[in-house]
Amino acid sequence: MKKQRLFVDYEFDFVVFGVVSAFKDYKLAWNLNKSLGISLVREKDLLIKFVDHTLIITNFKFNTENSLIRLLKNRSNESHYGENLFLVPEMITMDFFITVTGDTGYLNPNSASFFDILRKVNGVDYAIKVEIEKIKSKENFLF
Repeated sequence: MKKQRLFVDYEFDFVVFGVVSAFKDYKLAWNLNKSLGISLVREKDLLIKFVDHTLIITNFKFNTENSLIRLLKNRSNESHYGENLFLVPEMITMDFFITVTGDTGYLNPNSASFFDILRKVNGVDYAIKVEIEKIKSKENFLF
């Protein structure tokens, strides 16, 4: 019997920024709120289930009718056999990820001004724009 494989190609219609910060998640969210003029609010932790483990990811969200901004912690709140688990295992140097979906009005995530504001936020040591197509575990951002 011939086997057939199903290949699914997802559309990633959001922008992702990687952030290095020594701040706790709630303090970084507060500083982002102040600098960007948004209101990130802590939501229930995200549970991402895999065959052999589950990721528990801290999640802050700012939602308007046209856009969605999320602050996601890269490191899971739970380890697996003493081993740290990450949302994006190939980018373990990043402490947080910020995803921006939709039209944010004056905060255009593709503009240089958004990136400049993000880099100047108190507590952000380093920030980069992540090319989502090049990440092996990009499906972890789909929830």
